[in-house]
Amino acid sequence: MKKMVCLLSVCLALAACGMQGRSEKEIQTSDKAVVENSEVTAKDHVEVLYFHGKQRCATCIAIENNTLAVMKENLSEQVKKGEVVFKVIDISKKENEKIAEKYEVT
Repeated sequence: MKKMVCLLSVCLALAACGMQGRSEKEIQTSDKAVVENSEVTAKDHVEVLYFHGKQRCATCIAIENNTLAVMKENLSEQVKKGEVVFKVIDISKKENEKIAEKYEVT
């Protein structure tokens, strides 16, 4: 089975509506395990790729934080098993040029 890649954008922004009561710091702290566990990879897995540039607005930061929260709430077991992997990719960094080109992210 081929590695599946899942790009989230607008759909997760809609999920953000229910997360208004949590601060950015609170979300980053509580969801750190999702990012840490995403380093574990399985042969067949889904990748959730979050692309951003050097400067991010409040909406961009909220999308990342809410994606983490949704994954923690709904996909924690899959993340632990390495079936779902979350990657944050800063397209302004030289080491991320190839993946940005692959997905035509600007």
